Amino acid sequence: MCSDAADFLSQDHSKFDIILVDLFKELNNSTLLKNPKFLKSIKIHSAVGGLVIFNTISRSETENKLLSTLIIELGMLYKNVTTEVYQDINNIIVAK
Repeated sequence: MCSDAADFLSQDHSKFDIILVDLFKELNNSTLLKNPKFLKSIKIHSAVGGLVIFNTISRSETENKLLSTLIIELGMLYKNVTTEVYQDINNIIVAK
């Protein structure tokens, strides 16, 4: 299935054990990562004990701020949020 992530979440009522969020336009993070409603929708669609993995890019101070805000927002929704950096710009955030 191919659809907008936010549209999919608003129309589907399934729960998922693993959700991978890998949203980019070229090498830019999607604006959905700044949207608390989108993040809450992901939480609603997470099964109990589920795992959510975000792939993000951080190449500038603006993107670093987005990443920090995303981690804070996820910390309010999930008990455990960790992040790993790969190749100096790829940030993998795991929430459970």
